[in-house]
This record gives sequence, structure tokens and C-alpha cells, in this order.
Amino acid sequence: MPKGPMWDGRRIAGKRGVSTTGALIGARDRHQHTESRQVWNRAFTSASVKRYEPIVIRRAAQLVEELKKRCIASAKGKQEAHVDMSRWMSYFSFDFMGDFVFGGAFELMRDGDEHGLIHTLESGLFLPSLTQHIPWCLDLFIYMPFLGRQMKSLGGLAYRQVQKRLKGGSVNDDLFYHLNDEAHVNSSGPPPLPVLITNSVTAVIAGSDTTASTLSNIVYLLSRYPSCLSRLRAEVDTAFPPGKAEPTESVKLAQMEYLNAVINEALRLYPPVASCLQRAPTKGSGGQMLGTSLFVSEDTAVYAPPYAYHRDPRYFFPDPDRFWPERWLNETRKDKGVVLNVNAFMPFSIGPANCVGKPLALLELRIVISYMVQNFDMRFADGYREDQWEDDLRDYFVTQRGSLPIVLTVRMPPA
Repeated sequence: MPKGPMWDGRRIAGKRGVSTTGALIGARDRHQHTESRQVWNRAFTSASVKRYEPIVIRRAAQLVEELKKRCIASAKGKQEAHVDMSRWMSYFSFDFMGDFVFGGAFELMRDGDEHGLIHTLESGLFLPSLTQHIPWCLDLFIYMPFLGRQMKSLGGLAYRQVQKRLKGGSVNDDLFYHLNDEAHVNSSGPPPLPVLITNSVTAVIAGSDTTASTLSNIVYLLSRYPSCLSRLRAEVDTAFPPGKAEPTESVKLAQMEYLNAVINEALRLYPPVASCLQRAPTKGSGGQMLGTSLFVSEDTAVYAPPYAYHRDPRYFFPDPDRFWPERWLNETRKDKGVVLNVNAFMPFSIGPANCVGKPLALLELRIVISYMVQNFDMRFADGYREDQWEDDLRDYFVTQRGSLPIVLTVRMPPA
């Protein structure tokens, strides 16, 4: 079933009369979506993702080195290193997405967020979280200064990065290489500038905020459940002995059962897009059957909220609200008392409009978490309430987070 009307309210609004037809995020027509998606698919083939692997590794190693600097500086002052890991995961993910989308754009891990990039992007998500429910209001809101300012700032940021990339080019086949048809695949040539801007900002937001949220969720959960951290560390240390090997082999990482169980369980409890997977019958179709028993009439939209499905005891049992990575292990799934319905697991959505970047996102999660577990001990800062994390979560389509104060200690490699 095609995307529903909420997507009309999530486009990056621009000037009156300027069309963004061809942009993936707002493509509700099935034919148009398929055509737009083909461009993105070329950037996410197995071979393409393999080419991005060194960039992920370089940025993950940089994250570890920057965090180690803070640990060393704190130790010199005889203090513990208190780090907001929610913020640092945003730094990592934005830096990487700048590399991936534009061939290099951001250096937040090195310089900090001196230009307010994260604030601009996160603030720009708030208005669409409202207009997605009343799509016809978007064109009105964007021209109200007190409502549309953040959306305009977000659009301006995207415009500047696109212009910079168009002028400077890239030494890598980044995502923009495909979005701008620099390989001359399409007979119609490159897309219009508004489409380039919309697709580019969509990629940065979709690939950075969601990854940062999941990485932060995993750090939170491992800090809350030290026994899970210990088990994961044992698996990582066995596969990549500290001081001898870094966790950089993607094939081996993909086969590490407990690592992937931790990632799946974090995605189950805290899907980055918690509620807004909306679909609706094609206009003019009269309606569409869902399965064999449910008819959805035209002009009716349906939601499949991952957060609710993922915590439903009919699909995940026992303890659907508890962090229990073991439920994903083969040995556990043999237990007849354990229910794990993978068809109800949809952190990357499902169907033709699912997340095109899933393979790259999983690569990032595996590498970064393995690097963190191999190099650091971690625990909550004194005074941090364990349930504060959930209290601070906000559903703005992509889940927005509060701070995550973690005490980091550098692990010493064995002699």
C-alpha cells in the first residue's frame, strides 16, 4: 500500500510554485516512488556499502580517540570523565553522514557543534511532526515567521551544502554522486535543484538522527544492564582481542550472535521511528484489501506503529517491555514458551517503502558499538535516574532524546 497523506506534510517546503516532484520522501504515487527509489538503490548495493566501510571505520576510530582524550584529561585532574553520550553519538553520525552524502561536510567530533548544526536539524523536525497530521497547513505555516523559521533554517543549511558539493565535487562516489546522476545513468540528466536539496537533507536527517538515537539507546541499555555489557564484551574480545585487533571486519561482525541480539533488542524497545508508518490506498482506487479480512476504503489512512507492535506480548514474550537480548539467540528461540515474531519486527519499516539505508545503518551500529565496548568501561553518572532516559524521549517522527551522562573509563589492553 502506498504512503499515506501524512507524507504531504513532511516535505521540505520551499518557495511557492517550486516543485519537488521526484524527491523520495514525498513520493506517494507508487510509480513515482519506484522511479525515485531506483536512484537511491544504486547507492546502497552491497558493493557500494562495502566502499563506505573504511569511512565508517575511520569515523568510529575518531570517536574513540576523541573520547579517550577526554578520559585522559579528566584523569590528569583526578576526576572521572563525564560524557554526554547522546551528544557524542550525534557528533559521530552527523560527521559520517556528511562524508556519505556530500563527500565531507561536518567535523563535529573535532570542532564541536560551534555553528548549531544539531539544533538546526532537530528544531527543523518539530514543525513537520505537527504538519504531518494536517498536511494542508504546511504551505501556510512555512510563511509564518514564528512557525516556519526552523524549517527555513534547515532548508538553508541543505541549500548551502548542496551548492558547496556542486562546486567542489568529491573524490568518492558519495550519495550525492547518485542523486545528481553524475554517472549519467538517466537520459533526462540531473534532477532540479529543489529535488537535490530535498533528497540531500532527507538523507542527512534519516541517516544521522536515527543512527544517533539507536547508538545512544544501546549505550543506555548496556549501562543499565551490566551483565549484558559483560556478555557482549566477552564476545567482542574473543573475536577481536584487545590490543591485537580492532573490530573492523564487517563479515565477522555480522555473524556475532550476541552483538546482533543487542542491536535488535534495542531497536525493538526503542525504534527510531516509533509510530508514524502510515499507508493509504491509491487515490481513485476505491480502496484496498489488507490481507483477507480488512478493507481500507479510499481516503482512509492506516498506521503500523512499531513501538506498539514491538511491545505486544502476542509477538514478543515473555517480558516484552524488558531488555532481554537473549530472546534473539537461537538457543532461546527453541524454547516453546518464548514468542519472537520477526514479522512484527519493523524498525526499518517494511515493504517497498522501507528504509533503503538499512545495510549501512547496521554496519555503523555493529562497528561503533564494538569499538565502544572494546575500548571503554561505562556506567551512569552519579545521580542519573535510570528511567530518566525514557522520560526524556519525544516522538517527533524520529525520536528525540535528552542527555545521557555516562562515566567513561579507558580499558587497559592485556599485557
